[in-house]
Amino acid sequence: MSIDFALVVAILALAHIASAIITQNSVINCTWPCSDAAAECVVTPEGAGCQIVQGDKWILNSPKKAPVFTGSYVSRMTMPCIPAPIPQLPVATPNTTIHPNQSIIEWPSWTLRRPLDFYLGNCGHDLYCSSVGQDAGQPVCRQRLSVGSACQSSNQCHYGFCSDNVCHPKNESPTNDGHTHHANNMDRNSSKTGQILASVFGIVGALLFAGFGFFMYRRHRRRSVIHQQPPAYPAASNINNSSSTSFNVNTVPLNSAGYKEEQFASDFLHEDNQHAPPPPPGTINGNHAVSYGDDNGLLRPPPSYKP
Repeated sequence: MSIDFALVVAILALAHIASAIITQNSVINCTWPCSDAAAECVVTPEGAGCQIVQGDKWILNSPKKAPVFTGSYVSRMTMPCIPAPIPQLPVATPNTTIHPNQSIIEWPSWTLRRPLDFYLGNCGHDLYCSSVGQDAGQPVCRQRLSVGSACQSSNQCHYGFCSDNVCHPKNESPTNDGHTHHANNMDRNSSKTGQILASVFGIVGALLFAGFGFFMYRRHRRRSVIHQQPPAYPAASNINNSSSTSFNVNTVPLNSAGYKEEQFASDFLHEDNQHAPPPPPGTINGNHAVSYGDDNGLLRPPPSYKP
């Protein structure tokens, strides 16, 4: 029992992986219209190209739509069907060059309600062509699923589309298209370049902001320190130097003429005082002293100085 259950789970997992179509930009040997007006873009399991249509073929009428089968359609369930071919086309790169008869398209081509996948075939309107899981060996037509049923493709849903593995009504807005889009190398490189540039600009901007903030902090800190310092006074040595300088400036030199005149007058008065006779006894009082001084010429002006 456990082995059978594991086998069923494995088959379902493989079916889910097989049903996941990855779209990517590819080179196709077709143009719309073809260079030959009588030719059509024919899709085969081996590739695609413009050619004259002969017999039952899958025709790609537009690079944005799934191919259309030109033969007859199956109208009964469990009858064999012809799945739409999904050839492996060359991947387009940024350095890819194409010829005049080539185009670069998103492959496999698809629309929301009719994608090119493993459930597209020549089954009738109410059927889909199952070519995965238990039907991988022999694709058959099966009944389309109703709204709310689990699905792998919009080709399985009846009058609707498959989104998030559930069939939705056609008038509902999809959350996703059920496809995995594979960006080409140019898109990836552009995305990486944009991310790198964004990172560089972000780092540079952060460094500039940090530098500006540090500068403003240092400036504010310097101003705070200046405001907190006491007012500066001149040092004591500077005061002493200023005083001594002022004193030296106001000091009269010893060899000046004015100093000599003052010295001569002082010497003359001192000499007169030495030769004057002493006053008579008993006459020393205020008036006699003044009279005596006047008689002896103590208050006479000195003679003019002659050097």
